[in-house]
Amino acid sequence: MTLASLPTTAWAAAFFLPLLAAAASPRLSSLAGGGAVALLTGLVVVSGEPAIAGEILVLAAVFVLAGRARGGKAFAGGAALGLAIAAPQIVAAAALFRGTVRGSGLAVASGAAFYSVRPARFFAVLWPGLFGDVHSASAAGFWGAAFFDAGAPYVSTLAIGTATLALLPAAWRARTGRRFLLLAALSAVLSLGRFLPGGDRLLALPGLSLVRYPEKWLIFSMISAIAAAGFGLDRVREGDRGAARAAGIGAAALAALSWGTWLWLRAAPERAWSLLLSGRVVAPAFSASREAILADVGRELALTGTFAAVLFLCVMALGARPRRLAAALAVLLFLDLFPRTWNAVPLETNDYFDRAPSAAAAVSTAEGRFFFDSETELAADPLRPMRPVMWGIAFAGNNDIDRFSPRRSFLFGRALASLRFSDPRKLALLRVADVRAVSSIDPSAAALVSPWFSTSPRRTVYRVSGASRFRFFASAVGASGEEAARRLLLEPGRDTLSAPVIEGAVPTETGRARPAASPAAIRTLRRRADRETVEVGAPVAGWLFRSETFDRHWKARVDGRPAAVVPADYAFQAVAVPEGRHRVEFVYSDAATRAAMAVSLGALLAAALALAAKRPARG
Repeated sequence: MTLASLPTTAWAAAFFLPLLAAAASPRLSSLAGGGAVALLTGLVVVSGEPAIAGEILVLAAVFVLAGRARGGKAFAGGAALGLAIAAPQIVAAAALFRGTVRGSGLAVASGAAFYSVRPARFFAVLWPGLFGDVHSASAAGFWGAAFFDAGAPYVSTLAIGTATLALLPAAWRARTGRRFLLLAALSAVLSLGRFLPGGDRLLALPGLSLVRYPEKWLIFSMISAIAAAGFGLDRVREGDRGAARAAGIGAAALAALSWGTWLWLRAAPERAWSLLLSGRVVAPAFSASREAILADVGRELALTGTFAAVLFLCVMALGARPRRLAAALAVLLFLDLFPRTWNAVPLETNDYFDRAPSAAAAVSTAEGRFFFDSETELAADPLRPMRPVMWGIAFAGNNDIDRFSPRRSFLFGRALASLRFSDPRKLALLRVADVRAVSSIDPSAAALVSPWFSTSPRRTVYRVSGASRFRFFASAVGASGEEAARRLLLEPGRDTLSAPVIEGAVPTETGRARPAASPAAIRTLRRRADRETVEVGAPVAGWLFRSETFDRHWKARVDGRPAAVVPADYAFQAVAVPEGRHRVEFVYSDAATRAAMAVSLGALLAAALALAAKRPARG
């Protein structure tokens, strides 16, 4: 999760909307507009979020096709060039897809319906702080946990701001503004997911089950609404008195609704509190904080009403000066959009980014892998493996990201997470997977592994000793195929660390009973993401086990001669080595991805040249 992991409306407005506007601008040549679309397309596809990528492409199409008569060619060419920019991501994902859990489609129970939006949530469009601050470091600061299925929303706020809402009536006077309003409304309806009539059946359709989270449509809805507001602002700037009047009426209505609700809250606090409880806006557990919560909700209502009133006064004072009015409204829009609603990172509290780097730095010193144990709670753990590259840690765990991992590693992780530490297989499999640190809520863990530090009241990170990336085995257990290997690996009572499970025929020279894990000197000579070289001194012929996910693109050479890389312990790799000292090299080689990288570089150059193209002078 890269760009798409930060779907703040302010971030989107600061980056995507200007780029879209540039693509549609009549001041650019069609070639330059296509270059802008290409850059946008490439970025959103590379972001790794298919739902958001598709949403942004729809926005690009509306912008470009509305902005120029011949925009179809610019958009089509730009989209094709953008897909070429993202070729490495597309080619790699396509190659992996069939071998993943997602490849067979995800059931609604896997999460598609989980993040559906209750209709009452849309009150937060006008009052972003209605449910409290999901990023608050204090539990009492986010009182709406009971409203959301996961205890927190996927998209923290709807965050389009009061000024945006006030400008939507003006946007209706522009044809393109109406298009964006309809897109915003449609995507808001789709975000309801399982709360729609027949929603569960809708979410089970092929494609929609892949997208999984209906709440992601809110991002599209927010960006579409902001775009529509921009077109309403254009109408005001062009001197459309009807648009200015519509914006004034919108601001007055918002002020009246917000202040009216605020006055009712002050006049009938008991009834207001009962309504907030029955609507699950406030969790019953926070009843002791009633006065403070009502005060915070009241401040949110009063702030929104005051801001809307300022908008209304601007329209009244500057209605005869459209350019000044448009400038004032634009300033108010950005003042409202950025500081007040910059708050939509999924599923993390505000102190996540303060705690996580230091915690991750500690885990990274353990080398090996970090394993996030079973997700029996969806708390924002600072070591949840969402951004491992950012903090330099390798991870293994049972979480939603792993559903695009190879099937073998996903199922291995799920089996490992399902075992309690009281089961001796748990610790053995952690060592097989080269896990040096594990985050768990299992109280029996402390008896087997050393507590390191806590990341929440219930969750502790433990050190795991005895893990190793490479092991040498003098003997192995043969398995006829993938399923047989998985059964053998999880067989109760089997000593996992004495001999690996190798799929296929096990050579006779390594199949004989010999001392388990015969001593061997193994030294890493070189290690990169796509290449690793080790030196092994084998006292007898045997197997070199490597704790790296099995993938057909990994090739091996023993003393320069090709050697087969076979599945070992279901999810990992092994290579047969003869007796003596040998140099073993593992190389990841994917010709299709290399070709896609070359295509991507060429497409980036083409997009840059297109963006530099000047608009032809009129004769």
